[in-house]
Amino acid sequence: MQTWLPLLGAPAVSLANLSLAYALTAPSCAMESTAWLHGVNAVCVAVCAVLTAIGWGQWRRVRGHPAPDDAGDRTSRQRFLAAMGFAVGLLFTLVTLAQWAAAWILWPCL
Repeated sequence: MQTWLPLLGAPAVSLANLSLAYALTAPSCAMESTAWLHGVNAVCVAVCAVLTAIGWGQWRRVRGHPAPDDAGDRTSRQRFLAAMGFAVGLLFTLVTLAQWAAAWILWPCL
């Protein structure tokens, strides 16, 4: 079950970050402060990093098993899903960081 958390959770958190940051641009402009934008981005990056760490732990746990003879057996599927969970978590952590970089560079009132 933990393999699916980074595989599906990290993209969902990144999408939620994009939606929340977009929704907070008008209030941030009205308050002339980017604190809420940075707070939402920081929380989402932290959640994505935790999900990536879970994926890395799962991948590390299953990669030490001996290589199976059959490519479609349970061990191969677990190894593939764990590797993809780690890769997807890492990718969407970087995507969320890039979204945060936009909040650092651009003023919400532009």
